[in-house]
Amino acid sequence: MATGIVYPLTLGRSHYQQPLLAQSWQEAQLTQVISGHRSDVNSLAISPDSKTLISSSKDKTIKFWNLRDGRLQRTIKGFTRTPSALVISADGKRLAAATERQINIWNLETGAPPRTLKGHTGIVRSIAISPDGKILVSGSPDKTVMVWDVLTGQSLGTITEHSDWVTAVAISPDGKHLVSASGGSDRSIKIWDLSSLELRQTISKQPRFMILPLVKIATS
Repeated sequence: MATGIVYPLTLGRSHYQQPLLAQSWQEAQLTQVISGHRSDVNSLAISPDSKTLISSSKDKTIKFWNLRDGRLQRTIKGFTRTPSALVISADGKRLAAATERQINIWNLETGAPPRTLKGHTGIVRSIAISPDGKILVSGSPDKTVMVWDVLTGQSLGTITEHSDWVTAVAISPDGKHLVSASGGSDRSIKIWDLSSLELRQTISKQPRFMILPLVKIATS
């Protein structure tokens, strides 16, 4: 049983459709323990092929692990701020991580230096990448949701309709909708058209304490 702080986790998926879950939680068994960070681990992501686990830590590193044997494959260093809010694209080609008020995006195929997205005035708390890998969205306590072109790093728009800090963002599996959640006095969930950024629905006044982050949502 866990005795410390439990942070949000991500489960691997086959082509982002079927989650890789144990048939029964009662049957679930610990298969291995992966260690190597020198401080708290704050975010996890699993590659779409379920072969690689990616972790970020307060030790200012991002590490890549072989999920089969737990071996360390690669470490990204050199951060001046703690990386967090990891997300990997559906094709496994790009990794994004929030670092304070900015977002770094790595091309995992080329190994080129990361592209840096700047625009938030508050710490970025949540990020998501569209299923086609072309759009990234980010949410922050600065009360905004920003939408970015992953390939160019250009801003595609900013949502300012939340009246308090944005706690989480998610994109629907069909890539048509963006969902944002806020805390504080706002406490609402808003659903947007991702292409036009038009508001489609508001679910208002959620319980005082919200579950974070949002999970990927399904659409009919």
